[in-house]
Amino acid sequence: MERRLYDAARKGSVKSLLDLLKEDPIILDRISTLGIYSETPLHIAATLGNVDFAKELLRRKPTLVSEVDLHKSTPLHLASATNNVEFVRLLLNASPGIVCRAQDAYGRCPVHVAAIKGRVDVLKELMRVDHGAALVRTDQDDSILHLCVKFNQFEALKLLMEKIGDAAFFNCGDYDGNTILHLSVLNQQTEVINYLLQNTTIDINAKNAKGETAMDILYKDAGGIIGRTLHNAGAITSNLPPSSLPQNNGGIRKNSVLKYLQDKQEAVMIAASLIAAAAFQAAVNPPGGIYQETYDDLGKEVTTKRKAGTSIMAYSDSRLYTAFIVENTVGFLAALSVFLLLLTGLPQKYKFFKGLFMVSIWMAIVAIAASYVSSVITLAPPLEKDKIVAFSYAVLVIAVLLWILIILWYAGLGPRIVGIIQQRRASKNGPMTRTGSLLGGAAGGTGSV
Repeated sequence: MERRLYDAARKGSVKSLLDLLKEDPIILDRISTLGIYSETPLHIAATLGNVDFAKELLRRKPTLVSEVDLHKSTPLHLASATNNVEFVRLLLNASPGIVCRAQDAYGRCPVHVAAIKGRVDVLKELMRVDHGAALVRTDQDDSILHLCVKFNQFEALKLLMEKIGDAAFFNCGDYDGNTILHLSVLNQQTEVINYLLQNTTIDINAKNAKGETAMDILYKDAGGIIGRTLHNAGAITSNLPPSSLPQNNGGIRKNSVLKYLQDKQEAVMIAASLIAAAAFQAAVNPPGGIYQETYDDLGKEVTTKRKAGTSIMAYSDSRLYTAFIVENTVGFLAALSVFLLLLTGLPQKYKFFKGLFMVSIWMAIVAIAASYVSSVITLAPPLEKDKIVAFSYAVLVIAVLLWILIILWYAGLGPRIVGIIQQRRASKNGPMTRTGSLLGGAAGGTGSV
């Protein structure tokens, strides 16, 4: 009987649907809960544009509007791809608050699907009902504007930029930190580039995660026409002095690092759990062990000194034990903070928690490393202790310095230092720069470097 229902959906036969409902009044309930098919009849109707059939389905079973198929697509996802405005309006009227923000297996809302397919009329209808759905990012961290450029949907891009009107959203980067200007240059979409430069407030000198501006990408992938267009708009290359560039590279790099950590969330959570477990174990069973029974220096049982269960290290070297406990506690709490932040998802929403997340990771790593050094020193034999102490602290200091350099690099200071060095070398070799070479090539119409 289910096969007959799906055949009716393909044909758009309302009569067949009504006949089936007379034979089995709960057939629609069964396909929603126990159906063996990967999609509902409403999905099929949405794909084929059978509006009347869909109306009858929704009248009988309104919850079908939010059912998903094998790819987590709702019927609205499929209708948005077909440019059937009447069908889209029908689904939106059934449940606008739910379906507009539903994301498929790739993190795309129906408005993203409409943008990819260039369905301008559908985009207008979707934006009318839920303007905010267009601001949702996909699982690959693409904005809807990135999708328009990637799939070469210029008319959809113009409509969305007029409707959204958010300069910050226009300048946002994708997974690689590329703005829509980067992508349009990479794809040599001259029409899009002209529109962005003449009609929007897009940052023409924004840099991606590699520290590249749109002009840098031009050197590798574009020609003279685009080069002249960017130059006339005031675009520059990233090897110019940092003072002449917009200081937003640090933010892009931080976002890139955060995105990487989000993609590796499971691995980060496991690492944080292991650090927390190691710190807890070290606290209850510190280096050198614990006293198994209560006794004093003469081996007599007492009740005031060296109680059973207390740390041997605390009596043999109280200062080192205090340092060990502080390091271990910091590592334990930092690891728990990472775990908690990942569970709540706050770093993805708020800048403060994003910074706290990054700091907690570094604190956990440094603290557990310092705790390890304290443990090694405690267990060192007396005759070799001085050498081991010196070696351990030297290794720890070098490691921490390297970690600090990595932090500074991802904070954006590394590329600036490299840029200064490159600029000084270029000035020693002569006044000719890459920018001058590009402009010379562009003037000749070749765009070569």
